[in-house]
Amino acid sequence: MVTGWPFFVASPEEHVAPALDLAEVGPGMRVGDLGCGDGRLLLAAAQRGAEVVGVELDEQLAATARRRLAEAGLPGQVLVGDLLADELPEADVYLAYLSPSMLQELVAGTGLSTRGARLVTVAYRVPGLVPNRAVGGCHRHDLPGLHRPVRRGFSAAALLAVVPPGGRRLLAYAMAGHPAGPVRLEVAGGRPGVLEVRVGARELERRGEVAVDLRLAAPPQGRILRAQVGLAGVGVIEVVLAAAEREPGWALIGVEDWERLEPGIVAGGAGVDLAAVIAARS
Repeated sequence: MVTGWPFFVASPEEHVAPALDLAEVGPGMRVGDLGCGDGRLLLAAAQRGAEVVGVELDEQLAATARRRLAEAGLPGQVLVGDLLADELPEADVYLAYLSPSMLQELVAGTGLSTRGARLVTVAYRVPGLVPNRAVGGCHRHDLPGLHRPVRRGFSAAALLAVVPPGGRRLLAYAMAGHPAGPVRLEVAGGRPGVLEVRVGARELERRGEVAVDLRLAAPPQGRILRAQVGLAGVGVIEVVLAAAEREPGWALIGVEDWERLEPGIVAGGAGVDLAAVIAARS
């Protein structure tokens, strides 16, 4: 985890085996788990005979990871630290269950790409790169990696989300094709505590992809929040947010669908069931 963006507590169980298989974890291998959470991946790697070290910002989660290893009678280190500020441990392969913007910053800002490291990510690929292999929702990148060709602009016209009330948060994200140069974020119509936005790069050396993470909370009950998230010189993606009455979720909407839905949203949401639209795309 990285300061201010505690999206994840633990890797889903179904991702553990695919991640370790992609990483080719075996006896004697040095495995670094970046943002190790409660230590599920770390423990599974140690059970395969690897020498493991985890890095976690949250001290309580780090303590849980240490306890998992100790209860299993397996050696390993769990360090408390900030992935973007502290030096990363040496390893033959790194595991990471982090949001897209965090992955982008991690690879660009920590020297991983120049080490020729093997990086296996859970749930999300590294923005701007094409995975060398992908299995079961996990992605393997043999860094410096294969650059992904991108077209300028956002990957969708709008992002619709329904978020459970009661303070729970939802992570959504979008990708944008960006020219070389500074990355300048512009947000209009947002509300503090309801919409927080984070980009994965402050500047690009070459034309490429930029990850935009959106941390979402439910707006006041009965209201729909509409905001615009843009990157200067690139474009804007509309964000439409409502409190969930059933399962939370989010979806990216193309230009044609957004042109059809927008009039109802402008009129106060009449006739537009965000949850139904999202369910239809899941």
